[in-house]
Amino acid sequence: MESATLLEHYRGPRTANELSKINSCTKSVLSALISIAIDKNIVPHPDTPILEFFPQLVQDSDTRKRQITITHLLTMTAGFQWNEFGGLNSFPTMTRTTDWVKFVLAQPLAESPGTVMAYNSGGSQLLAAILSQAFGQSVAEFAEQQLFRYLGIERYRWDKDPQGIHTGGFGLYLKPWDMAKLGLLYPA
Repeated sequence: MESATLLEHYRGPRTANELSKINSCTKSVLSALISIAIDKNIVPHPDTPILEFFPQLVQDSDTRKRQITITHLLTMTAGFQWNEFGGLNSFPTMTRTTDWVKFVLAQPLAESPGTVMAYNSGGSQLLAAILSQAFGQSVAEFAEQQLFRYLGIERYRWDKDPQGIHTGGFGLYLKPWDMAKLGLLYPA
């Protein structure tokens, strides 16, 4: 990967080699991993209903949940009633539960799937669970094998939920240059 450095500045002398939490950029890394997995036929077509991975949705009284697809999760159009940073249906509430996937799947739908975009780290956690299920190993192991090694990303940290699933919407820590490597994958 060749690029010319125009400017490099850090607040402290060690910052260049420190791992930094990339917060919601974790969602971009996860979506790249899901896309790689789809391309390699590890994860099924994006129009596949998530019911394939979460059969408990058959028992949900809102039958619209059975229509939620991988695409809906990737585009944050699943329809869940969700307020990212406040209220009962939120990211902070999810992180205080013992089962994040179960919490997200239990949220009521405010909209029909595919109709309205609502920023939702819970949907990203479902994507992480799907990738882990489909791959049969952890999200981080998939990242190492299918993306990080090709970019020379050797050191990182990735938080997990209580079930041991790597976080889908936040919680990945990278060095600044490794983050830049990911950014160079998406030219303007």
